[in-house]
Amino acid sequence: MPTTPLPLNRQRIALLVVLVCFCTSVYMLTYSARIESTDTLFMFDATASLVRFGDMRLDMSAGERRYWEYEAPLPDLPLLPVNAEPLQIILATPLYHLADVIPGIGYVHAVWLFNIFVCALLVGTFFAYALQLGYDDKTAVVGSLLLGFGTILWPYSKTFFQEPLTGLFLLLTALLVERWRQRRYRPIIGFVGVVVVFGLAILARRAALIALPALVLIALPALERWHPDRKLRVAILSILALMVIGLFFFTRLQTVEALQAIALIPDNTLADLATVNRTLHAYLFSIGGSVFGTSPVLLLASAGAVILVWRGHLRYAFAPFGLLIFYAVGYAYGSGDNWFGGLSWPPRFLAPTVPFLMLAALPIIDALFSHDRKFRLGAWFTIVPLLTYSLWIQFNAVSYWWGEYTDLLPPEAGSLIEWQGGLYDPRYLRWKLLPQLWGNTPFDFAWIRVGTSVYGVMFLVTGALAAVLLVWLLRRDHNRMTYFWGMVTGLPVILLTCILLALRMIYADDFYLAFSAGLNDSLDVMEAELTENDIVLLSSLTLNYERFFLNYNTVSDARIIGLPTHPGERPSLEQPPQVESPNPAALLTRPTVQLLELVTADRNRVWVLSNSSPYITWAVRPVERYMAQYFFPVRTFTLTGDDGLPVRLIEYASASEHEPFTLAGPTHLAQHRYGQSISLLGFNLPAGATYLPGDAVPVSLYWMADNPPTADYVVTMHLAQDGGGVIASGEDSQPGVGFFPTVSWRANQPVWDNRALRLPQDIAPGAYQLWVGMYGFDAQGQPELLPVSRGDAVEDGTLGVLPVRVQVAGE
Repeated sequence: MPTTPLPLNRQRIALLVVLVCFCTSVYMLTYSARIESTDTLFMFDATASLVRFGDMRLDMSAGERRYWEYEAPLPDLPLLPVNAEPLQIILATPLYHLADVIPGIGYVHAVWLFNIFVCALLVGTFFAYALQLGYDDKTAVVGSLLLGFGTILWPYSKTFFQEPLTGLFLLLTALLVERWRQRRYRPIIGFVGVVVVFGLAILARRAALIALPALVLIALPALERWHPDRKLRVAILSILALMVIGLFFFTRLQTVEALQAIALIPDNTLADLATVNRTLHAYLFSIGGSVFGTSPVLLLASAGAVILVWRGHLRYAFAPFGLLIFYAVGYAYGSGDNWFGGLSWPPRFLAPTVPFLMLAALPIIDALFSHDRKFRLGAWFTIVPLLTYSLWIQFNAVSYWWGEYTDLLPPEAGSLIEWQGGLYDPRYLRWKLLPQLWGNTPFDFAWIRVGTSVYGVMFLVTGALAAVLLVWLLRRDHNRMTYFWGMVTGLPVILLTCILLALRMIYADDFYLAFSAGLNDSLDVMEAELTENDIVLLSSLTLNYERFFLNYNTVSDARIIGLPTHPGERPSLEQPPQVESPNPAALLTRPTVQLLELVTADRNRVWVLSNSSPYITWAVRPVERYMAQYFFPVRTFTLTGDDGLPVRLIEYASASEHEPFTLAGPTHLAQHRYGQSISLLGFNLPAGATYLPGDAVPVSLYWMADNPPTADYVVTMHLAQDGGGVIASGEDSQPGVGFFPTVSWRANQPVWDNRALRLPQDIAPGAYQLWVGMYGFDAQGQPELLPVSRGDAVEDGTLGVLPVRVQVAGE
């Protein structure tokens, strides 16, 4: 192993820049901008919250956190924090801001560039590290390319997981440790830099603390001066081989059961230790889920470690594998049933160890350029097959959304991404099954999904240009080259320009429902109607509508909160709901009920965006049903477009004194009779009788019928001046916004009907009347008001005048 570091002269800086640009170009070709799992959904949602509201709470993804608990409600909004390390969220905010500043760029599209840049920078850091260890330019470049495209680093470039950022800061920490060590631990600022960067690694992922022993090993001063004799080297290598074999059998055989049988471990720890055993074996030895199984090129690290031990260079023979063992054991014991990492490409949690293992592989990569012909040929015949197999695996990993894999598994897999058969049975390896989709399912690349071939051409050109420059720089000495600054600045500028153009090209992405006329119209309505303290609840059966708002939400004043799928909802005509109950609260999840109570505690209104409609007769619409019972519908914007997606934005007023299930009657009595059998016996004004201009006036009407009505009637409500003249009107609707239609009424059973109207901003102070009417439809479908036959006051014989005055105060 070389020991003299190579300086970063102009040529090597140019190589580093071109290398990073080449990796970025290729990563952009396979970039999908697809939210691949709930973990990355939460991270993105926290990024959006940080930019928009200055916190890291989950709002649009709140429905995915089905274990919400509000034991200690937050002061202004009961949303859970992301519960993740903050660094990636903070560093991703400039990309989110980019979508704010430049029109025509989606928020998810922009933020999902994050790991493309991180992975490309990680490759560049590895290049600098190889030079610091004394390897020549060719070895450093080849090793960097093997890392960038022969390992799971490539698949993780198209995600928003935290592991690449952790790997970047850990590798940078190790590089600074190596530089500080080579300078004989001087100056002290070098140690400060190590501490700061390692702190950033911990802020990226707390598990980075696991790497501390390996970093200490890299920092040791004496190991490089040790020169064991031949017998001792053989003994060391034999012991290491026996340790690996022992670890294999320890994790593969029924070790836990054997220990329990001889009473070495108690019964209550048997299941936990068995899980740890299986996890360790999957991480380290499985053909479909281990770090070596999914990145076969890393097997070169074993050969490289043998060379390093033989030459007496122990630090980089032991540190990478020590780090791998520390990470594997740490996550096996710390993650429990979540050992796989959710919807991810295995082994997700071990991804930060990958660049360190590639450091151990550098001696065998260096042999590619050896003057010893046999040594050189041996290296080529070893590396080329492993690289070919690795590239096959990585391309399959980036070709499709990883959730597609479970659909290809046999029924016994139970649609589990971590199914053991997929980790150990060659028939079910990911790179064996996913090619079945080729030719039938388009690749999961953003430019293919959107259908813009210009995007692909752009990055093929930038990638080809970078590749040509790499070869050119490696073939001759350019330390005094004339075109240095043009290469260092020109190629990145071209690449960044192409990235901005590409984001514009994929903006209209149907995966995020970009073409939904109703959803696009809802943004316009929200911009016009919502204010800073407003809340919009996404009442959804699927995540599709959340996708739209995650990528295209331009509403800056209001907070949009996603709700979960509710047990009382009916997903389709063929599927019955899980829960049926006359109590609307029973149709919702308990956290949803808590959320609705808490968000209205200090707000006088809330909005619901529904992806259902009264015209979908089989839909239960539990959120709207609950809102009709406990809140006061003000108005509905029906925004369904030609695409047929139902989009309805509904405004509800709230009133803290409203008690819909109280046995008491109305606080205000009335004696209006509509038609032959329907009576308005009273009403409540739960917010009182005095309002300001622009306020909503909530009213609960108390109806009763002598006989069951035979037709569906619609209620209308107006605010009027004494002596006539309508000032404002509520929204006409059946009682309970259609959930309590008159044909469902029973004789002599009361029905509460909540509704509201909004006062105009320019209304004059004074006292106003409330008029209530009810109408049906004649044979021609024309509205026909029922006559009001008795009451304290009647307007035009068809509108009952409530015995109350609504007072509008001056501002």
